[in-house]
Amino acid sequence: MSIALYLAMTAADFSHCPLLPEPVAWMALHFSPAGQGLSNCPATLPPGSLLILDDQIPWAGHSGDMVCRTVESLLLNTGAMGLLLDFERPALPETRSLAAALAARCHRLGRAIAMPPDYLGDFAAAVFLPAPPCYADPAKVMAPWQGRTVWLEAALTGYQAEIRAGGVDIQPRQPEALAELAAGEQSFLAPRRLFQYVSRGNSQGVTVNLFDTPDSLRARLPAWEALGVSLAVGPWRQLREN
Repeated sequence: MSIALYLAMTAADFSHCPLLPEPVAWMALHFSPAGQGLSNCPATLPPGSLLILDDQIPWAGHSGDMVCRTVESLLLNTGAMGLLLDFERPALPETRSLAAALAARCHRLGRAIAMPPDYLGDFAAAVFLPAPPCYADPAKVMAPWQGRTVWLEAALTGYQAEIRAGGVDIQPRQPEALAELAAGEQSFLAPRRLFQYVSRGNSQGVTVNLFDTPDSLRARLPAWEALGVSLAVGPWRQLREN
């Protein structure tokens, strides 16, 4: 597997992990809850790490200039390779302007930047795709993004499919919980898509649990790379190797 898989860690993860994975991402950068800039800025990172800025704390009167200056300082002082905008809230005019300003700043510094599709604009930036369902066809997911630089969220996913005479109902479930349920049963690795599944018959039809494991997710990454994904980011707590 040649695609770079950055393992994202919180500040608490960093403080309790004696040996950091390589490559690593700082998943602790937020808009300040009390000021106009950013909070949880790292003092140091391994060279080549990735900074992740999220919007868990919503944008509310923050200073775009202050945020950009802080990000520039962090990129230069830590030697980070780039910035991921992991924004999940609906885009605002202010956060769209911030994304464009950060893209310009990263371009000037020679650093990479990626952001969700809703934030892309007339500037250079990779698209960051949220974790697709474990059963998704990578070719269909990637079809709209041919010719673009793509970063992928590599997080475990799980689903429960209820197959009845009237159709199929699929609902998301915690993959770890599904894997635990399957521990005492025979699970199967789906060919080509490479996810685990367990099926059980019942009086109304069939229940199928579909879920990722760290191994199955890693095994799918070459298929994503072949379709153009250049970098993957996943949570260290899910994907760490014991």
